[in-house]
Amino acid sequence: MLGERSAVREVTARVLQQYLDTRGRKNGKRQRRLSPETLKKEMASLRAAWNWGIRTELVAGAFPGRGLTYPKTDEKPPFQTRADIERKIARAV
Repeated sequence: MLGERSAVREVTARVLQQYLDTRGRKNGKRQRRLSPETLKKEMASLRAAWNWGIRTELVAGAFPGRGLTYPKTDEKPPFQTRADIERKIARAV
């Protein structure tokens, strides 16, 4: 698992995916689920630090974040015309 004491050489795509899966199930501020955008920002920050480490020769190799999957977002309902909405309301009554 990814954390303060994780060695950089142990960070692999599998470790990052486990982190995303675990972190994606946790609640953030206001007791709401963390959004996929938040997780993507966290990975972007880690990638920036990783790239800095490459430039300063503290890390060898490319960032192992290629191919990570993020939780799905809630999708908006499809567009409905007023007639569609009125039809649904009439059926519900």
